[in-house]
Amino acid sequence: MSVERDLAPFEPIRAYVKRDSGVNEVPEETPTKAPNGVIVPYVKRDTGVNEVPEETPTKAPNGVIVPYVKRDTGINTIPEEVPTQAPQGVIEPY
Repeated sequence: MSVERDLAPFEPIRAYVKRDSGVNEVPEETPTKAPNGVIVPYVKRDTGVNEVPEETPTKAPNGVIVPYVKRDTGINTIPEEVPTQAPQGVIEPY
């Protein structure tokens, strides 16, 4: 009992089909990011923005990095040994 069938073309598995080589082609060594699902090379931001040496203390009050500077030393300078009070938020001798 032999069953004869017509030969049909073979359908390859999708995983083995070669993709278009122009899509998302970035060398492995290049750092990348995919903000909207599209792979693009990662580039550093402009080095002139927020450029402060690492050793310098900084703060970012409104999202902009600026060097931290101590407050004016002439304000509220009373020796530690002297008792003080601050009725209106200003430190004064007791």
